[in-house]
Amino acid sequence: QKERAQKGQHVIPVSHVEVRKNFAGKLVGRLRVLWSDRGPHEGEKTIVRPPFNFYGDLRIDPMAVEQMGRFIARRSRGIEKVLVFDVKPVEEGIAITISVKAKGDKRNLLETGKDLREKILKAVSYFTGLEVKRIDVQIQEVEIP
Repeated sequence: QKERAQKGQHVIPVSHVEVRKNFAGKLVGRLRVLWSDRGPHEGEKTIVRPPFNFYGDLRIDPMAVEQMGRFIARRSRGIEKVLVFDVKPVEEGIAITISVKAKGDKRNLLETGKDLREKILKAVSYFTGLEVKRIDVQIQEVEIP
């Protein structure tokens, strides 16, 4: 009830989530939440958090995490193109490596990388419930206008 009153979120506990190595499905989610302001008429969000024991498994394909990360990167300020996006299961979480081509504008490349890391961390943690242990951002190319 505290989460609902203070943050407008409804928390549902579920079993631990596993990153599945081979799965043909895709994750479909509304990422607009990351960029929109909370309006007075915004509905309550439902947050799913471990642990809760029930029969069955919940698996999230690494491709779903990759698609989410690429979506965010393509719409991030200072990023021209995603070259490589890799998701690996690690002990009780995931590790992400992303290589990008940055725009060579007036923005600091270090800040561009930090902003991208934070956006991906927030989105993946929020939408999947997975614990992101590490995100490595590599700026491999810079496009000079």
